[in-house]
Amino acid sequence: MKMQKFLLIIFLFFTTNFLMGQEIELIKGVYYLDKQLYTGTFEVFYPNGKLKNQWNISNGILDSISYSYFENGKIEEQKSYKNGLKDGLWILWDDKGVKLSEARYKDNLKDGNWIIWDANGVKRYDMYFLKGKKVGKWIMWDANGNIISEKEF
Repeated sequence: MKMQKFLLIIFLFFTTNFLMGQEIELIKGVYYLDKQLYTGTFEVFYPNGKLKNQWNISNGILDSISYSYFENGKIEEQKSYKNGLKDGLWILWDDKGVKLSEARYKDNLKDGNWIIWDANGVKRYDMYFLKGKKVGKWIMWDANGNIISEKEF
């Protein structure tokens, strides 16, 4: 009985190390696992065991929303992809949880409203893009929330 438990522990140890040792490879913008296109959620962890990155991959390319986290567990970044291209809302936070920016993409081009806040949560920039080109009114604020610049594109 003791020998069976010992062998089971050894088997689990080597199986876990083998599975944990597998990593996806990025080759020319495409993710592979054991030379096969990777599909699934891939996660990377900090040495302390906390989640660092979480990517959703379909047929070797980023697809859907991916996340990055600070070592303290707070979310750092949310990125959106569609068929491997930047597409949708991207958000960045600092390690205290303060939102620093929102950006939008469509087919890998800047497209939509972009907003940047400072570490105190004060809106500093409001910009707009259409298919990668600057459009509309861009506004800049100072640290007190006063408009200091406006420019029309």
